[in-house]
Amino acid sequence: MEITVDNILTAPWPVNETELACVLRSTLDGIRFLRDQGRALATLGPDTVWLSKRGQVRLASVEQSYQIKTSDMNADTLKSTALATVMRSLMATSAGQGRWSSEAQLPWKTCPSSHWMCQ
Repeated sequence: MEITVDNILTAPWPVNETELACVLRSTLDGIRFLRDQGRALATLGPDTVWLSKRGQVRLASVEQSYQIKTSDMNADTLKSTALATVMRSLMATSAGQGRWSSEAQLPWKTCPSSHWMCQ
């Protein structure tokens, strides 16, 4: 059985930094893999990031990814802006408010276009 980040956003239990980091890292790895293949996700949101009982992260709709030229790759086309929005939503849930270290908060305070995927 899998759940989506959407399910987590409405759940009564808190998300901790380790769990947040796992979702973030796995999602970035998936985006990077597609980027290295010259592809980009068509969409990324709380309903397209899936988690298994074992904590494995899967991106839905990868089959709908599209071919993209290197010159067209940026924070928006590679969905790092959308990912930042998803992570901000997870951090802002009432269960997790105020529990984040400065290291966890820093990436979301900076411009997504400075992210490694866009360079």
